[in-house]
Amino acid sequence: MTYKVPYSKFCIIFTLSFIVMMACVAFMTRGDLWMCITVSALLAIPLVASFFFAPVKIVVTASSVTLCSPLWRRSIPMNRIASAEPFQPTMGTQRICASGGFMGYWGIFAERDLGRFFGFFGKASGCVLLRLTDGSKYVTGSKDPASLCAFITSSLTAR
Repeated sequence: MTYKVPYSKFCIIFTLSFIVMMACVAFMTRGDLWMCITVSALLAIPLVASFFFAPVKIVVTASSVTLCSPLWRRSIPMNRIASAEPFQPTMGTQRICASGGFMGYWGIFAERDLGRFFGFFGKASGCVLLRLTDGSKYVTGSKDPASLCAFITSSLTAR
């Protein structure tokens, strides 16, 4: 099954604002070639990173869960998943090396109760926590988190 990752209004506004700001700064420095190249390169780093990590969809089969970005796919075999449960990140979630809304929420986060986890969601409501057998944790987002949890849990019990 394929689950699209929905984005919050904040993510959409933040992403569009950042891209407009990028274009304005690049346009303002057009007279100085080296400054324009430097500023454009610095502002393009988050944009390029988002093509590798921004959540787009989650593909769940009987054998794996695949997190899909525009240029990257992370496949987690079902035999490595210990459990799947509904989850909602709190306001106390800290970004370790992560995006705080640009093209979704992606990267390494930490919470006091949960510890470190890899986030791959577009809005905080509707998340699913995947606990792996090696202790790693992934938080993914979906339009239908109950169905995602149920499908993964049924695949786990069938093995």
